[in-house]
Amino acid sequence: MEDALSIVTFGGGSGQSTLLSALRRNPAFCLTAVVSTFDAGSSSGILRDRDSVLPPSDILRCAAALADRPDEVREMFTRVIKRGPAPHHKVGNLFLAKLETEYGREGAIQEIALTFRVCGDVLPVSYESAHLHARFDDGSEAATEPAVDEGIFAGKLVRDLWLEPKPRVNPRAVSAIASADVLIFGPGNLYTSILPNVLVPGIREAVASSRARILCIMNLLAEGADMAHADSAVVVSSWEHWLRLGRPTSAYLFNAHQPGFTWMSAYAYKREQKWPIRGLPNRTERFVYAPLWMDHDLARHDVSALARTLSVLIPRIA
Repeated sequence: MEDALSIVTFGGGSGQSTLLSALRRNPAFCLTAVVSTFDAGSSSGILRDRDSVLPPSDILRCAAALADRPDEVREMFTRVIKRGPAPHHKVGNLFLAKLETEYGREGAIQEIALTFRVCGDVLPVSYESAHLHARFDDGSEAATEPAVDEGIFAGKLVRDLWLEPKPRVNPRAVSAIASADVLIFGPGNLYTSILPNVLVPGIREAVASSRARILCIMNLLAEGADMAHADSAVVVSSWEHWLRLGRPTSAYLFNAHQPGFTWMSAYAYKREQKWPIRGLPNRTERFVYAPLWMDHDLARHDVSALARTLSVLIPRIA
């Protein structure tokens, strides 16, 4: 489309795939997903260590969200093999890992895109292997993404975050940022899904020099023991501190529909150090909020509500 807006999303995990499912409903959006590739847990981690492939899970979630038949592709990718030589692995993970051994890392993702008619680009932030590291407030360190999560769940506060070894950035991700109209960070785990992307050398620099507007979609729940009683201003300050994009954010989108206190106090996410955000900001051009949490049994943005909100918000800030 001649008037299409070029949008680049950053993340990994279910948050980014939910966002892509919402964005794809608007035909005026041309989509690129820049995906974190430093997962080291579960099936992805096992295949990464065993076969020296990129962790496939987050790449496949994004590809499924943009596929011609997303529900069917998602169901196939997430089906777990119960018997045979590769039990407990997901079909999609094994498929992408096998494609990588045949076509290489970039070629494998291109094959996925062609086979499932992916309407957009899914770009690993790097094709090189690296691990996410963190240093906590008690001086202890974590050397993999799952270990970082475990430290956060235990109530430790992250003081520093880095990748080791330093991976080279995917040049196609840099090119996508340079030509984008809007860059979207979130929703998703701040420490293990969103920040790993900007820790890759070259990403922050590309964002800082880009002409694109920046949108941050805030999570339904704030993360970390220090966020137990945080209001929206504290959450925004935390994101700005960690992202350090070198440019002001054009808009922050908050959820405006929290479940009741009784339900929230018993919510299982409390065990993961995830908390309701206290107090919404005054509605301005920069601080936007909408009812985005519909199913209170699942802490995930509602796709339809997010699609409606972004179809209005993105053209306004672009």
